[in-house]
Amino acid sequence: MKRDRLPVSSEHLLDQIVSYGRRAPEGLEALPVHALIRMVRNAVRMTQSQLAARADLITALSLLKVAGRLHSHKVAGKTSKWDDLYGNVDRAVATFGASNFRANIKTFYELIDECWGIRNILHKNSAAYLRGTFLDMLAQLLSDHVDFWRADAQQRRLMIDVDLRRKIASFPIRTDKAIITLAASAGKAREHLYLLMRDHINSGKRTRRLTPRDCALIAAEEPKTAA
Repeated sequence: MKRDRLPVSSEHLLDQIVSYGRRAPEGLEALPVHALIRMVRNAVRMTQSQLAARADLITALSLLKVAGRLHSHKVAGKTSKWDDLYGNVDRAVATFGASNFRANIKTFYELIDECWGIRNILHKNSAAYLRGTFLDMLAQLLSDHVDFWRADAQQRRLMIDVDLRRKIASFPIRTDKAIITLAASAGKAREHLYLLMRDHINSGKRTRRLTPRDCALIAAEEPKTAA
């Protein structure tokens, strides 16, 4: 399988998945994930190398979950249910516009590739930063903070400046064993990983800290001062 470009950055692939989602049969949630992925792959006429299944880098389910969380500041996207994910993608495309939606997905995975590398990876298990928990929490972090959406007054276009890219790239997802474990965990570990990423980006900064859009997040991110 060629790795010279990201399979998930294909606009045609995204169009095909969204199109199938609009006409998908009922009862999909009762099927195991691998069967759902195989059904989608067959329905959109994609080969194994075009639409990742279990053994490849990024599954269709992972792609849809990332897309939902990345756009969740305007459209509900925090779900793991297959049938809900398709609806969320449809609403995100309508709200953000198809070109912005595609560009945001592309920017997200290009960030992953720039910071830690994707193109030379042969299997996702060798890279903690391609685990579902890590991808979900990074996408959520980007959605939750206005700093990543300043290029567009309506906050529909993801843009990550050079300084933030450098800071994200220094997050020790490849070297810290505790963080690597969190990246493959569920439950409270997801929130813990989110906070570690946020605090890492804010570390060493008295100004230009990340600006959360939610009041609850603002209170949680206030720097603690000594009594």
